[in-house]
Amino acid sequence: MNWFEAQVMCRRQGTYLLQINDANENNWVSRTFPNDLGMTGKWVTFSTGKSDYTNWDRGEPNNRGGNQHCACNNLQGRLGRWDDIGCLFKLQVLCEASGTEF
Repeated sequence: MNWFEAQVMCRRQGTYLLQINDANENNWVSRTFPNDLGMTGKWVTFSTGKSDYTNWDRGEPNNRGGNQHCACNNLQGRLGRWDDIGCLFKLQVLCEASGTEF
């Protein structure tokens, strides 16, 4: 599902789209939810402003084509690295509840 659909799905469950706040959480997510069955990437969000942590892949974010306004984790098998991509791209979704500890 795309980033907008992912946001709606998470909100309907009383959760929100995963926000990665530090290296430990990023590593845990990458190890616990690796890519499989041809599915690559998981939507993440940075909209709440709670974290200064980033783990962009080399050369990212690059806003290629001027339309990469969303971010994902683990795209193309680069475990734990982030990429900016178009918000309509279809990816897996990870939601989290307030107060979730990793």
